[in-house]
Amino acid sequence: MDFPVLNESFIGVKNKYAYTQVVDPNASFSADMPKYRGLAKLYFEEQLSSEKKVIRMEYHAFESSNVFCTGLAFVPKEEGGIEMEEEKDDGWIIAFVHNDDINLSQVGTTS
Repeated sequence: MDFPVLNESFIGVKNKYAYTQVVDPNASFSADMPKYRGLAKLYFEEQLSSEKKVIRMEYHAFESSNVFCTGLAFVPKEEGGIEMEEEKDDGWIIAFVHNDDINLSQVGTTS
């Protein structure tokens, strides 16, 4: 995992969520550069194990094995009160997405 992002309206306060790119080790080794095959949503307050502080992670891979991303950004849906917990996660993840099969790059979004 590399380059985590979060809702920038909540920088400096405890966050429940973050998003990060997930490296594909095989594609990265073949290309001799990092290739990010998917995204992960991190849930900081949901521990899966009390012994090792393992948090919950939700992995989202691209459908094709030759699609990769870079440059994640979190865009909040609306400005809101900082006291509302649900707003920390209310927005879109935007990334540059490249399909190696057809040599096409585009901007991809998810909410």
